[in-house]
Amino acid sequence: MSAHFYHTLKGTSGADDLYLFRTKFFLHCDYKLAYCPIIQIVSLAFRDNAFENDRLTPEIFWKMRVTRKESITLKWKSEVLDQPVLRRMTQDETNNKIDKNLPMTYSVGSAANTALCQDAGFPDMTFYADRRWVGNEANKNFTEAERKRILGQRGSAVFEKYYLDHNVKRNMQFFVLLRPHLPEVLQRAMSAMRHRDTKAPGSRPSYRILESVRKDPYLLKLRQRRNKVKNNIRALAGTLPGGRELCPDLYWEHDKLKKELAKRRNNLAREKHKQARENFFHDIHVEEIDKEIDRILAEDGNTESYCDDDNTGLEPPVPEYSFTERARLVDSFYGPESDSFDGEELIRRQIQVTKDLITLCTLSEPSRKGRRAGSVLDESPSQGKETPTSFECPLDACILCYGDSMARIGRPSRKFKRIDAIRRHMKVVHFSRAENGIECTWDSCKGEMFPNESSYMYHAANKHIYDLDKRSQRTVRLRHEKLKLQTGGSKDVS
Repeated sequence: MSAHFYHTLKGTSGADDLYLFRTKFFLHCDYKLAYCPIIQIVSLAFRDNAFENDRLTPEIFWKMRVTRKESITLKWKSEVLDQPVLRRMTQDETNNKIDKNLPMTYSVGSAANTALCQDAGFPDMTFYADRRWVGNEANKNFTEAERKRILGQRGSAVFEKYYLDHNVKRNMQFFVLLRPHLPEVLQRAMSAMRHRDTKAPGSRPSYRILESVRKDPYLLKLRQRRNKVKNNIRALAGTLPGGRELCPDLYWEHDKLKKELAKRRNNLAREKHKQARENFFHDIHVEEIDKEIDRILAEDGNTESYCDDDNTGLEPPVPEYSFTERARLVDSFYGPESDSFDGEELIRRQIQVTKDLITLCTLSEPSRKGRRAGSVLDESPSQGKETPTSFECPLDACILCYGDSMARIGRPSRKFKRIDAIRRHMKVVHFSRAENGIECTWDSCKGEMFPNESSYMYHAANKHIYDLDKRSQRTVRLRHEKLKLQTGGSKDVS
């Protein structure tokens, strides 16, 4: 679940002061079939016959599974790239028809979008609100140079005509219509507008291209001529700068060869890099798609299968949830009977969903990351919960997280490798969010409150032997080593 805020510019200059607040609404990260944008885009593509592979059909499209690939890239026909997604309705003498080249007018699209949003209960959701949101976030998160490169404008401000693009081959409209999380919008916008694809060659030539440029025959000849002239200058003048007065002809010839070599090398690298990018976007997974089409047609008994045996029979894994409440919520939102309840059954389901959401807010899901290599964690039931035997806190952990985790789960929280990481964590996570004072999380302190950061750190240093100063840590470490030696010696004597 993600919350999205839309800034409105009404207020003192508008008619209603209520619009000073931001319009807030919630979106599920997973779409139902009715709201799935992929279905809408694919339907429009099949309507326009936009796929370059003529063998594709809607049935084959949704059955395709290509292994060892994160995604399947389907190539569009070049003639449809400049066609608008939303098109204008024109009227002739006989009937109405959709124009292939003219986009939908702004007034018609904005009115339709406003009507749909009002029916859904979201007021003031016009195209302007969408564009203003994109403009505000781009101005806030991008520098002037990045805004020019990403949004395409010539000035430093974000103009209205660059907020959305009507054509298929531009991607800013895709980001705004789907409305994913804001960081994903910014990252995908930068990636798509700069490089078009995260796997494509970057903005600079790769090491392989530079190696091929170095081995170019013409560059090798230029390099040999330059080295020969350079050796002659050194033989006559001793050093290369000294040849400027003793043998100026050779010196200026060397300078000319050096400039020609650099110019030729840069031009060749630029051409090879451009060709590599064009080849990347042209040579898309054509063979894999053809094999998959043959496999699907073979299952229907139309042709033979030419795909590998290990590519067949693959099904997506069934998701597993940490809590039963979350599993019930998923079934309530997206299950096969999510839209078939009415009457008392609908009320019962609404109550159950409300209770599950309330319970889920108080639960903490375990970390999805695996343990670090070499970590040893003994969780035998005979040991039970670990309890702090003293007021002392280890210096490689956050004292607030340590006390809370020992009280909740009976084992220490995460460890930090650096002192500055602990300081930064405490400042960002704990101190910046403490509005009514800082509460000590240790059971021995019984919720003692401190007015500010300095008073709490004084309490931690004196009562819990927890001081983030490096010199104090060295003193504590020496004290621990001395205690270990004493306890070890006493055991040996006994």
